[in-house]
Amino acid sequence: MAFCRYCGKEIAEGSACTCPDAMNEQANTNTAPVNQASQPEANTQYGDTAAAPDNKKQAKTNLIIAGGAVVALLLIVIIFSSIAGGSGYKAPLDDFVDGFNKCNSKKVLGSMYTDDMLDDMADEEDVKLKELYEEMDEELEDAYDELEDEYGKRTKMKIKVEDKKELSKKKIKDYEENYEDYYDADVEIKKAYELECTFSIKGKDDDDEEEMEIVVVKIKGEGWKIYPGSSLGLFL
Repeated sequence: MAFCRYCGKEIAEGSACTCPDAMNEQANTNTAPVNQASQPEANTQYGDTAAAPDNKKQAKTNLIIAGGAVVALLLIVIIFSSIAGGSGYKAPLDDFVDGFNKCNSKKVLGSMYTDDMLDDMADEEDVKLKELYEEMDEELEDAYDELEDEYGKRTKMKIKVEDKKELSKKKIKDYEENYEDYYDADVEIKKAYELECTFSIKGKDDDDEEEMEIVVVKIKGEGWKIYPGSSLGLFL
């Protein structure tokens, strides 16, 4: 037999007293909040819903950062390619060598002269530009034949850049004036280099090599050109 701890009334074993205090205690017990620590499985299974928005935001931020890194890498590759590749200061040297080895005057002349300068040359010769190229092709073929007589068949020209020095604004101004005085050309030079080069000619029977200084200039609207007064002009 048991007794109520509030009113002292005798109650059956396992039963609850019906006095106000006992009933009030029973009601509070039934409505008490569930302890958060008692349900770890629910949190583990479904995740912390309060933290979910922050996780999504962080994931989006990480994606944006990663995407930006990829874009930056692509830009570096593109910039480096334009500097080190065919569109850089070495491009006119490559065109000159390739044009000379193939007796292609259009490529050779294009490596040194602007479009306006070439048009003026054609006008002075009183020929069309195409005819000027044809005449120059013949001259290049004659020069190439002379080299083969000296060095043997399959003679090839090569130019290797050993070092370069960027020219000052004052020096660039001097070259702009030279274009005006000697070639009657009004050009704006954006950048220029003085190149220390190894010039070589090699054929089946003989070869030769010498050091040579070549100036290349970046002309606005035209790109990189070999300054016509450089030693390579002797081959034209």
